[in-house]
Amino acid sequence: LFEDAVDDFLQETTRQKTWLRARFEAQLGDLNAYLDGVLGGPAPLTALSKPRADAWLRGVAERTLAERALGEFSDYLVKWGWLPSHPLSRPPTV
Repeated sequence: LFEDAVDDFLQETTRQKTWLRARFEAQLGDLNAYLDGVLGGPAPLTALSKPRADAWLRGVAERTLAERALGEFSDYLVKWGWLPSHPLSRPPTV
């Protein structure tokens, strides 16, 4: 689930960047709630996509912080093997 990956990311972030934990937790918690609402239940990790992330970002107050949290979280998902490819990459257009 998306929520599980967020928890794992926050645990790792706490070890490396303790000052960001609460700030990232608030942003990613909001994103999780957004995805749960869009899908009508607990969001799987695969629910994270560029179009959904963009839609969520349009409604956040602290956009710069939200973009940073989202970017670092997405990078983490690939680096630690949660996803095989970056969820915010758009497929090339033909």
